[in-house]
Amino acid sequence: MGTEPDHYAALGINRDATPEEIRRAYHRKARKLHPDVNEETGATELFLDIQYAYEVLSDPAQRLEYEPSANCDKSVGHQRDQQVALNLHVDLFKNPHSVFFMG
Repeated sequence: MGTEPDHYAALGINRDATPEEIRRAYHRKARKLHPDVNEETGATELFLDIQYAYEVLSDPAQRLEYEPSANCDKSVGHQRDQQVALNLHVDLFKNPHSVFFMG
């Protein structure tokens, strides 16, 4: 299973970059790496990488989904939900009446 590339590093920007900074960084890199301008080996792949990074980071919904910190928070929340469900499951087996009767 591969890891998600670092789109911020691909564009050479900070994680708190504004939409305008993302756009400028993309255009700056695209001018250098465009296949019509740069015929070096690997330039096309780098161009495609920055193009994909720009697509993700320029769309607010995709950027939010991509954010590593957002993904970590979802993972922690998911783990917490699993633990709560497991605790409820264990409590049901220990004393099934406690769930339905409060006495």
